Amino acid sequence: MQDNTVAVRVCMTTVPKATRIRFGRNSEIALTLSINDSVLRAQGRTEYVSLFDLDEIIVLRSNLTLLQNLDSAITDDRNIAAFIFRSSWGIFDDDTRSVTHPSEITFDSLRNISLENWVRAAGTKSKLIVRPEGVKVSAVHVYNVMEGSEYKGFTIDPAMGQIFHLGNCVLRQLLKFSSGASDIFHYENFKFEIVARCSI
Repeated sequence: MQDNTVAVRVCMTTVPKATRIRFGRNSEIALTLSINDSVLRAQGRTEYVSLFDLDEIIVLRSNLTLLQNLDSAITDDRNIAAFIFRSSWGIFDDDTRSVTHPSEITFDSLRNISLENWVRAAGTKSKLIVRPEGVKVSAVHVYNVMEGSEYKGFTIDPAMGQIFHLGNCVLRQLLKFSSGASDIFHYENFKFEIVARCSI
């Protein structure tokens, strides 16, 4: 069913690739091309383009709305073309490992989400809201080329707002390691790091 509120749908299908992303970069390339296609199509049609994933939540720490925050910054400096939001994890336990059918998924684990205290530097898991007329080329976590030398990026102070990337950090980290005895060592070290950085 077509959603009439969506002007353009960007297809992110990829050509066949290796099972692990570091051995086949096609999905990253397709994502970058899709981002830039969206920014290009939005030029002259919209003020802002949000380049966030659906598992990323913007948390604002002021009494202003998101648009009011962005408009306020632009009032002070019309040359801002990219707003960079720094990132932290929102961590939850994975209760889907034993699921064999979608009807068994309860989402109970999402009732308790621990927020990581550590905020990553801009460019590391950060995400953007861009003004399309000022951005020529963007990547997933940073902008690359502006339309002119007068345009620039602006990093949002985490005290004003940031994003929380929802995910099971421990599970994601474990998936990077091959199965074996060394996994326990990696898991314990990573678990210690997460517990130290999170309000669990």
